[in-house]
Amino acid sequence: MQSTGQPDPSRTGPRVAVVAAMEEEIHSLRQRLSDVERVALSAGSAVRGRLGSEEVLLMATGEGSVVSEKGLSALLSERHLEALLVVGVGGALSPDLALGDLVAAGSVRDARGELAPPDSSLLQSALASENVVRGGVVSVEKIVIEPSAKQALWQSVGGGPFQVVDLESATYVRLAAERGIPYLVLRAVSDTAGESLPLDFNKFRSPDGRINRGKIARHLIFHPHLVGPLKSLRTRLRDCAVSMADVVERILEP
Repeated sequence: MQSTGQPDPSRTGPRVAVVAAMEEEIHSLRQRLSDVERVALSAGSAVRGRLGSEEVLLMATGEGSVVSEKGLSALLSERHLEALLVVGVGGALSPDLALGDLVAAGSVRDARGELAPPDSSLLQSALASENVVRGGVVSVEKIVIEPSAKQALWQSVGGGPFQVVDLESATYVRLAAERGIPYLVLRAVSDTAGESLPLDFNKFRSPDGRINRGKIARHLIFHPHLVGPLKSLRTRLRDCAVSMADVVERILEP
């Protein structure tokens, strides 16, 4: 086939992608980008921009394993990446973690077992930040709401320090490992092992796993006492997003 002389867009541009489930988790990073433009994908979209001297892609895939797999698969199929940074909030399983603590995952596992380890250089770069500890991430299918459920899950994986739970990390890691892409997972603690979430978000998830925010808004009309706790949780998420963005910037520094 004769060459058109045009560069293959999948082989040009950013080589590093930062992915999260929710837009709120990468909001602070997006605010720090310059020269921002939207990147259309076959499933969802991303944005590209410059973070300091590094050009990066940011993508919010949506919550849960189904939509996160679909979104990241599209990104990895259509863009050639040299590194994947996974960021987002998680619930603490071990009692040694406080609100806002940052965990760089030395291990990621789900019901099928432990996955391929992270890139050692990315992990060490993250751990160079004073507020980051090395720990483990356990990915599950349902949001863990109550302290008793967190403790049971923690014990089921053998306990250990600095363990957090989320929904998507294992899906992201499995896709990266299949393609031989170096990765790092960074999770910020949005709720401690000893506290409950203010709402059972599992009741407001769509069949594909996304959280239906419209249903939550309608629920609050009849349960206004939940407005304050949910606002507090949202503030926590924003604070966590800022802390994670700080670490990502340090990792990407030349």
